[in-house]
Amino acid sequence: MAGKTICYCLNVNEDEIKQAISDGANSVDDIKEATGAGTACGACTKRIEKILIDSKES
Repeated sequence: MAGKTICYCLNVNEDEIKQAISDGANSVDDIKEATGAGTACGACTKRIEKILIDSKES
């Protein structure tokens, strides 16, 4: 089961973002490049940033 949708424009879910982080993405720009999330309207950028920060804290 996929995680909740983070980027509605490109249908990118939380699990895909976490996978990009696991694969070495260490900035919002890296995640944008790896998944496409945040590259259309940009409304999800703060949600992407939160997932990134949370992953670094755990």
